[in-house]
Amino acid sequence: MTSENQLYSNPEVYDMWAKVSRAPTEDEVEIYSEIATQLKLPIVELGSGSGRLLLPLAQKGHHVTGIDSSEEMISVSKSRAESIKLNIDFILADYRNFSVKNESNLVLLSCNGLDNLHNYEDLSKFFSCVHQALGSRGVLVLDQYIPEWYSLVDGSSSHTLVGVCKSNSGSDVELYQSSKYNIVSQIQNRRYTLHSGGRVQSFNLITKVYFPQEIDFLIRLFGLQVREKWGGLKKEPFDDSSTRQIILCSKL
Repeated sequence: MTSENQLYSNPEVYDMWAKVSRAPTEDEVEIYSEIATQLKLPIVELGSGSGRLLLPLAQKGHHVTGIDSSEEMISVSKSRAESIKLNIDFILADYRNFSVKNESNLVLLSCNGLDNLHNYEDLSKFFSCVHQALGSRGVLVLDQYIPEWYSLVDGSSSHTLVGVCKSNSGSDVELYQSSKYNIVSQIQNRRYTLHSGGRVQSFNLITKVYFPQEIDFLIRLFGLQVREKWGGLKKEPFDDSSTRQIILCSKL
């Protein structure tokens, strides 16, 4: 999304990072497929990356469009789709500047994608594009984690283990993270280090931290309304024990 975020231009590293740091892909695919089926809408995934969600959604029979600003990501996901004979539309575009053909869509922004929009100008461009993609009856789905303020400001600059997994080639993967948070700008700069198969790879992820009520305000400010909000991928109630929020939005 932004040039500082090296993670989004390296499909191999992205896949390993997602395996460690994200919820099981099957759970994400299941809920997004259910929503699209109920609403009878084609899916547009913003920041579709290497096809982690896009391909299995297409395998479930949905008409899907993947939008990503990385040529490397588009190339890899397109190759993967072709190898299993999936018909997927791909668009090389930033999700601050995109358009789609279908009149109404289920617009999906997962993986804390809102955090890549660092300022009002970014948000304004994003929501303007979303309005066009929603048409008359479309729905925007946001999947955002809930930041814990004490973990942001406790000076967590030392490397800590995020988790472990197996790479696509079967080697062990360990992911470590250090971070620095600016309380004025709400920008978090995370430094990740991946250890896999004897290789060590490091990359930065610079994101904006948004809190739940702040997101609700932004949704309303840019002409949308919250239709549903869940505290997890199993439609758990959203309350003070939730660690993420799944938000369904439509036009006012």
